[in-house]
Amino acid sequence: MSTESFEARLQALGIEVSRVPDLAACRAVLVELVGTARVLMDEIPGLAGLDQVRAQDPWDAEVGISEAFSAAADAGAVALVQAAGSPRRTSLLPPHHIVVTSAERIRDTYQEMVDDIARLDPPPTGV
Repeated sequence: MSTESFEARLQALGIEVSRVPDLAACRAVLVELVGTARVLMDEIPGLAGLDQVRAQDPWDAEVGISEAFSAAADAGAVALVQAAGSPRRTSLLPPHHIVVTSAERIRDTYQEMVDDIARLDPPPTGV
């Protein structure tokens, strides 16, 4: 239920959604979306080494790609947790941002997403 609700909420907010069955399909969608743009990408297991143009300088990136730690269907929100391999700059510097998440990380409510973050030990320095 959460996945469909999350997708519907994002679309209502005007956010483009691509639902894919696995990491191979996710990789293909990312390659198509990014094209030849300069990319700033977090370390995302299973998606490392995309054959895209990496931005040498983060300020030159045209697209950022991050992985959501958790997501809330009711709010259409994602939680990006700052950590090694996932700096805030990926979502803040480029003019375009792509968020990847798995269905298992989508919660029904914003509170459940916050609860996921609260269980982290140690707590993240930025969300």
